[in-house]
Order: sequence, then C-alpha cells, then structure tokens
Amino acid sequence: MGLVDPCGIVYLEYNLSEEEYNAEIERLENIQGFGYGSLSDNINFTYPAIVTMADREMRHEYVLKDSENLRLIYVSLQGYYEKNSIGINDEYLPDYFEECSSKDFYNSYAYSETDVFHVISHASQFGKVEESEGEIKYYCTVALRNSYYEGKSVRLSADFSEEEKAGFITEGSLAGYSEDGSDTFKVDGRGCETFSVVFKAKRNPDYDGTALKCDRNLPEITVEVVED
Repeated sequence: MGLVDPCGIVYLEYNLSEEEYNAEIERLENIQGFGYGSLSDNINFTYPAIVTMADREMRHEYVLKDSENLRLIYVSLQGYYEKNSIGINDEYLPDYFEECSSKDFYNSYAYSETDVFHVISHASQFGKVEESEGEIKYYCTVALRNSYYEGKSVRLSADFSEEEKAGFITEGSLAGYSEDGSDTFKVDGRGCETFSVVFKAKRNPDYDGTALKCDRNLPEITVEVVED
C-alpha cells in the first residue's frame, strides 16, 4: 500500500471598503502563532504579498494586496502543480512556483524560521564591473529576507577571492555599499527588499589584465546584522 499526497486549491478574491481593507491588512500582517508568523514579500509576486507558507511540505499560503482596487486575493495550494493545470491566473502565483521542487527557494521560509537573514539567490545577481582611478566597483543586485519580527539593518560583504588570486585586486573580501555610500541596508520585520549594492576594491597596479568576473552569478555574500 502506498501513500498519496493530497492535492487541493483554495482561492478567494474580493473587494472591500477602505476601512475593511486596512483592518484586514493589519490583521494579516500581525499573524503569530505556532512559532511562526506572516512575512511581507514585495519581490516574488506580481502584487505585494503576505505569506505564511512557501513550499512548506508542498504547501503555499499567501494573500496578495491590490491596494489600487481595495482587493485581496487569498491563495492556498497543496501539492506541486504546473501553472497551466491550476485554473487560476498566472499573475497570482509566485515567480518561483514551477521551480519549487529544486528546493533552492524558501522552503517554509515564513513558517518556521525566525531571527535569520537570508540572501534570496534567485532574485539576486551580479551586474557589472567598473574601474576609475585605481578603484574597482562590482555592481550587484541583492535581495534580502528578514525573518526577525522587527526591522533590522545589516552590513554585506562579498567573496571576490578569485579576483584577488588572479592579481586583479588587492583584497578579496569586499564590503558592500549603497549607491549613496551607506554601508548598511535596512529591511522591515518579516519582510523582503531588493538593493543595488556596490562592492569596492583597490586595483593591483602591477596587474595588466582585466577583471575575471564576467557572468551573472552572485558571489558568496555574508550578512552581518547590525545590533542596536
């Protein structure tokens, strides 16, 4: 006798008054219980989302916020599906939906983890290299998830040791900065944000070649929470 995973879809879409809409958003954003809570996600969905499960034992549960039309879209999925077999609009599904089985995504990120910062790998990438007056700038897009219940600021560093070993730059562990020069990045509690990050290095004056880094793969990123 074998076991069969249950499959099911629960979908609800409706409009509210402004007062009702704001009250429901407040309720959803403050869900806590059983050691988990809701997580705001402005990265992986067409609409801003409040997520309580993402690939938790093949389950997804979230609410999409269409503030322009005072509309809420509740979605609960059990089991893995292809998009064309679900029967709801593709724009109501997370961008990573058909790739969940790779386990390279959240895997219950809003369900069990607290007090953790993560780089969202599939929403992050390396951009380009620029050089000016002996300074090398590596531009990256870095998406961060904060599973603390309160907002936190972090510092980022990246491993460019291969560039150092090749002799292009003088140090391989590089600090990250925003485009306005700040070395900290803040993410709201139980939230996700995407940042443009510049990792700066000094060029080795004895090296005659160019940078080795030419793909879109993000280097290894270290996240350090800045304590208050």
